[in-house]
Formats: sequence, structure tokens, C-alpha cells
Amino acid sequence: MTTWAAIAATPPKAVLPKAVLPKDYAPTICIPRLPSTFSDGQIVDIINDIGLGKIKKIDLISKIDRNGVDYLIAFVHMEEWLGTETAQSVLEDLLNDEKITVVYDDPLFLTLTKSRTPRPHPPRWQWELSSRIEKVDG
Repeated sequence: MTTWAAIAATPPKAVLPKAVLPKDYAPTICIPRLPSTFSDGQIVDIINDIGLGKIKKIDLISKIDRNGVDYLIAFVHMEEWLGTETAQSVLEDLLNDEKITVVYDDPLFLTLTKSRTPRPHPPRWQWELSSRIEKVDG
């Protein structure tokens, strides 16, 4: 398990070109348990502090555990991963199904994993609508 501190310290020494990955290649990050008071803005801040890349969107899902405690599951969809050593190391760990621990306010931490939830397909009505649209030139 890899541990990263979400602290914006000094910029990384070696910055490689940005890694733009195909949609089906870049894993969605799953944060399996967050306090119910957590916001997507806090997640954005933590991801930005680590320096992973550009976030496309975040899905927050409310859950209740068997003890009746509210919590959240977050799915972070990345649009672009930076080419920094940190970002590429996190990406490699996720692709190898490793868990990553991020300390965001010692001793508080998040666990990042690769999402195992299949990506949803567009609703059938969108397929039908797009097949009826014709391109008109001029």
C-alpha cells in the first residue's frame, strides 16, 4: 500500500509531458468511504494538492452502513493525468489494483482504489436520438 500526503509543498523536480489517456484506459478513482459531511470541493482540493491531473467529474453516493451511520462513496473521473512522477506512480498503483492512502489532515486519511464498477452506457433514448440526427452542411 502506498501512502501520499496531500500537502502542497515544493513543486516536483521532474515534470514530464501530460499523459492524455483514452477514456477506456484511465481508471476511475474510487474513494470507498468518506464522512457524510465531505464535499466534492474537498476532494478536488486533495487531488489537486497531490497533483494528479484534471478532474472531469466527481460522483458522490450516500450510503448507510449496518450500524446506521451515514457515509459517502466517491468516484473521481479523471480527464487528464499529469506526467509528474507522483501522478504516474499513483496511476500505476491504481492500474495494478493497489490501495493508496492519502493523509489529508493528519491523522485523517482517504483510501484511493481503482473503481470496479462498470462504466454506464448512455440510455437507449440517446442512441435512438443520435441516430435520427442528420448533419446539414452550409
